[in-house]
Amino acid sequence: MNRRALAIGLNPNFKYTSDSMENSLKDEIIELTRALVRIPSQSGVESEQVIAQYVYHKLQEFGFNPELLGPQEQPSVICFIEKDPNAKTVWLTAPLDTAKIINFGEWSYPPFEGNIDDGKLYGCGVSACKIAIAMYCVLARELARDENFKGNIFLAFNADEQCGSLMGTREIISRAPKADVCLLGYQDIDEISIGSRGWLRLHLQTIGKSVHTGSRENVGVNAIHSMARVINALTSIRLKAKKNTFFWFGPSLNVTTVRGGTAMNMVPDYCRINIDVRLIPGQSDVEILSQIRKELDVIKKRDDNFDYQLDIVQYQGAYITDPTNQFLNILQENIQKELGSRLPLIASGYGSSGNLISELGIPIINAFGVRSGNEHSKDEWIDVESIKPVFAILRNSIIQFTNARS
Repeated sequence: MNRRALAIGLNPNFKYTSDSMENSLKDEIIELTRALVRIPSQSGVESEQVIAQYVYHKLQEFGFNPELLGPQEQPSVICFIEKDPNAKTVWLTAPLDTAKIINFGEWSYPPFEGNIDDGKLYGCGVSACKIAIAMYCVLARELARDENFKGNIFLAFNADEQCGSLMGTREIISRAPKADVCLLGYQDIDEISIGSRGWLRLHLQTIGKSVHTGSRENVGVNAIHSMARVINALTSIRLKAKKNTFFWFGPSLNVTTVRGGTAMNMVPDYCRINIDVRLIPGQSDVEILSQIRKELDVIKKRDDNFDYQLDIVQYQGAYITDPTNQFLNILQENIQKELGSRLPLIASGYGSSGNLISELGIPIINAFGVRSGNEHSKDEWIDVESIKPVFAILRNSIIQFTNARS
């Protein structure tokens, strides 16, 4: 064991000696996950400040030197455990915030208590991604204690992911060491996600002229009627995209909110919509905007009174990790040993911080973890018995990867 490990208070004689030790780690991860579930951190509802402080102090208890960065109300947590500056670094990341509960009363169990029933742990954000925060923290401690582990670990728990702004990840990137692979905390024990669609989010407003609906003079311009033509045109667009085996489901365009008008008896002078476009590799914001503006120009040519404003809210490109990546091959070998067979490789329809981190040229494992269900919805759960094999797979894969030649 090197001097750094001794300096941070880790036992140099620690060894995995029995199955009971493995079970104690599983129990520790379960209790840490339950503690995190009991700290609400819904995106747009609660600040990440409390949960960030909790994780920060837990890492200090483990003998590490974590840091808080970012705004006081939305801090992220980072921690670099460096054994050898010349060795490989594995980046483990998961969001501190969760999706917002919209059906609180429909839950079978209180969403912020961490109830366990019939082998399932229930709670808001337990799958995405509080189990990952707990597992990654314990995993980092165990790797730091393990004399067979020769590499480095970078822990990064980011704020502000679920809304799509990725503010926390942007701040983390400015402080991140050079990493050789990055594992995201999204869970899936049946498949391995190695990519994600990108996204383009837009605000579009049609502009009209308001008059009383009882006016005998036809001088009003109904912005909602204009928007109806826009929505009809947008939903008929066939987004241009090259076929991709991993992204067989293709891109998508959805109008997600509509607002307009001020009163029952007034011609509306505005109508606003939000547009969510999901992109696959090879598509860009420039290409999609060109298609949308082409449709709007057609409407304008047919109606001199048609007027609109189009604004970009967010854009992030899609990504896919090379399926022959060294870490991925090692991960699959350990999965086969623990679970009996290799897992299918897929790409995810949703986006994540991996879309941004991938721009650094770092291979991304977008999702692999415990068995889980109902992510981002009522009765979100994880299977506690799957913690033990997944922990072993991750630990062994990281040790083998950091010890292997590139």
